Amino acid sequence: MKKRFVLQLIIILVVQVLLFQFIAEAYNPGGSLTAIIDKSDMPPNTAFVDLLIKETENDPNYCQMNHIEIMTFDGQIIVPNSEMEIVSYKDEDGFVSCTIHNTNAKTTLFESYDEEYYLFFGDDYITLRQHYEEVKLAYISQNGSVLSVSNSVSIMDKGLFVDFGELLLKGTVLTRQEITDWYLIILLFFCSLILLVICSFFISTISKKRKKKLHTTV
Repeated sequence: MKKRFVLQLIIILVVQVLLFQFIAEAYNPGGSLTAIIDKSDMPPNTAFVDLLIKETENDPNYCQMNHIEIMTFDGQIIVPNSEMEIVSYKDEDGFVSCTIHNTNAKTTLFESYDEEYYLFFGDDYITLRQHYEEVKLAYISQNGSVLSVSNSVSIMDKGLFVDFGELLLKGTVLTRQEITDWYLIILLFFCSLILLVICSFFISTISKKRKKKLHTTV
């Protein structure tokens, strides 16, 4: 009886480890890096909000200037040029514009609501989590001037069951929303129960066959 229990436990643990590895690779909280901007605390003359990352010139994804179209909140298109402050901007912590200096950057899309903007930084920004630990957000004017910059927040994953939610910006206070994946936890729980039943059935069947064979031999 004890041997059967130990065997069941070993089989379940091995399958669970394999299942966790599969989910860790397949269930990568991806998609766009999203930010919710509170309109009431935006500085006057804000044309768009830029994402800042701690990137150096030695970074393989670094470039001097992306010739990328930037869409402002009033629907205009800005193309970066060397006279803009945001192009040469680098704060005391080493943060620079991701839009301007990262080759993975795409045009930021947004949706406007009564009290807030929803910013979508593009699917390629999922790679940021693999290369950069923190981000900041900066309010930028029509001519590319940096109006104000938020604090930094971590964008690193905090576990298999914690999904990365949105960045929330109110004034210069930036926070990170996190979502616990309860349905994934429940899924793994039921998978464990199913594995237990299957293992019990097979081990019981094998055990009965062995006993029957020994009985026949005797």
